[in-house]
Amino acid sequence: MALTATKQKFSGLLLLILFLSSCSNNPYKTEDLKGSTAFKAYSTELKYVDPVKSYYAYEAAVIDQVYEFLFQYDYLRRPYELIPCLAEAVPTPVEKEIILKEPYLPRRFNNSGQEIFNPKTVKIISYTIKIKKGVYYAPHECFSFNEIKQAHTRELKIRDFIYAFKRIADPKLGCPVFPVFVSKIAGLDLFYKYNQEHPDKPTDYTRPVSGLIAHDDYTLEILLKEKYPQILYWLAMHFTSPMPEEAVQYYKGEGTKYLPWPVGTGAYRLSSWKPRQEIILKKNPLFRDEYYPIEGMPGDREEGNLVDAGKKLPFIDKVIYKYTPESISAWSKFMQGYLDASGIGKEQFDKVITSDKGLSPKMAQKGIRLKTAVGSDIFYFGFNMLDPVVGGYTQEKKYLRRAIAKALDVNQYKKIFRNNRGIIPNGPVPPGIFGYEPNIKTYNNFDLAGAMLLLEKAGYKDGLDPETGQPLEIVYDNALTSGSASASRPHLQFFKEQIEKLGLRLKIASTDLNTYRKKILDGNYQIFESGWLLDYPDPENFLFLLYGPNGTVKHQADNRANYDNPEFNALFEQMETMENTSRRKEIIRKMIDIVNNDCPWIYLFHSEDYYLFHTWYKNIKVTDLINNKMKYLRIDPQQRLAYIEKYNKPVYWPLITLIILLIVSFIPAVISIRRKYQ
Repeated sequence: MALTATKQKFSGLLLLILFLSSCSNNPYKTEDLKGSTAFKAYSTELKYVDPVKSYYAYEAAVIDQVYEFLFQYDYLRRPYELIPCLAEAVPTPVEKEIILKEPYLPRRFNNSGQEIFNPKTVKIISYTIKIKKGVYYAPHECFSFNEIKQAHTRELKIRDFIYAFKRIADPKLGCPVFPVFVSKIAGLDLFYKYNQEHPDKPTDYTRPVSGLIAHDDYTLEILLKEKYPQILYWLAMHFTSPMPEEAVQYYKGEGTKYLPWPVGTGAYRLSSWKPRQEIILKKNPLFRDEYYPIEGMPGDREEGNLVDAGKKLPFIDKVIYKYTPESISAWSKFMQGYLDASGIGKEQFDKVITSDKGLSPKMAQKGIRLKTAVGSDIFYFGFNMLDPVVGGYTQEKKYLRRAIAKALDVNQYKKIFRNNRGIIPNGPVPPGIFGYEPNIKTYNNFDLAGAMLLLEKAGYKDGLDPETGQPLEIVYDNALTSGSASASRPHLQFFKEQIEKLGLRLKIASTDLNTYRKKILDGNYQIFESGWLLDYPDPENFLFLLYGPNGTVKHQADNRANYDNPEFNALFEQMETMENTSRRKEIIRKMIDIVNNDCPWIYLFHSEDYYLFHTWYKNIKVTDLINNKMKYLRIDPQQRLAYIEKYNKPVYWPLITLIILLIVSFIPAVISIRRKYQ
């Protein structure tokens, strides 16, 4: 029996050795490694895949490969240029006077059942858009079987766009951008109001919208109440992607009012989604004919970005997103060749980037490429202008805010927390956007002595409140939960120490996100930290964050500082709908000067992003605006396989060591057994 037990143990250990020897760090199937498959990582699980609700970049990175839009941005041209996507052409607005037929509230019908409308003569801005014919949805069971395409699908029609616009104005869905469309498109406000007044009834999608006219299956006319050229940018976002009503009805019983599975006309379709594990997109077999750009910018040809000029899209057959919440794990997979691209975390930055912000020789030898870009964004500290202490527009209040701004050493902040990455802003408009100027005076330059003088002018000499004789206390509200507080404590402590050099006292009020949001909505805060990433490449998309009628407290909009300067507001209303002319640039400069003088924000940085790409990842053009870019990219699987083989050679010494230890451990047992049977 002892011999049998020993044999069993030896067999078990032998199986363990065989198992260990067969183990690999490869997370993919061989067919995917050899095929035209892109490998990507995601760290935050998708919450919404319904275009009416999704508002985050990490969601758009996936769903914008599935959905399409009327317009898109030219992949290679800069500044960004709108081009047709599902539309045949980018339309020109026409101003005209028409008789608008608005439905009554409640709706009225004659004896024959025909609806009676309320005619109004109005001046409107008209956009007439023709869509491409022969565009089909990716195969999905929500559609009837199509004999021509031999798949469950149907052709794209104008009714799908009108249905999408109505979903934006559906009060039950809470689209995050509905105020823009409801305020601009004629009749959409009445659609919203009618359904809002009947919350217990299903949304009435049969109710017509006077500003959305289907002239035929392929022609849509959009009527705006006023001039608003930015509407074309909104038509290049997934909120306005066509939505087949069949898909919404198909998933109606799923227990959610939002579409749980994307159904679109894009280059890819969702094949598999295992939450917190893996997302797989596959090429849409019914994708329309679209081709890679034939022209680009200076340098694109040298970068290899025109090798595929004029070729049919997409190039990649499959995209696999692996859930990788830990940045270290993602970095390891990138270095092993199991991710095609990577950002650079704070821990790795100094190891791979040289002092002159170039790529280290070691990384370059592996064929890894570095691309950098200044983000079309802004991060800032904001003052609540409604607060009696830090808000207000008197000269003393301005001095206080300017003093705090000058006390913050933003350059030091960048060095400590951002590997010196980022451009210090001089206004709300970032580089690359019309209206940006590099030489504008701000109160953002670090000058502690100057800050102390300004503080004295504000009435707080040495930081003391004259009414109490104690340091003036200012509260910095933030949405850091207990789980992230320890990691963020150095960040918070830095700002506390900087401001308290003035003699002030900064109280850090960290709360959960819901509590923080309520404080912001109620105006119960003094200083906050925020940021904004552009929706579209126009200065209006940044300057509106300071427009008075967009104040968060009074109007529940995005002006969290509640800044409300009448002169700025008037200039904004003048600038908002202008073309990019020298006159518009002059107005923007005046607006920035006004803001910098009032100092409702302390500018922190425009992000400076560093991206690494393996040599097999082709047609790379760094962008933070174009989300539907997977169709332009290409993979060379042979180059990837060669890299993986070179940098993932098996390490045998642990296995050999284990085998030797096992043999040594069995020697006493074998000797003992032999003695017993002798």
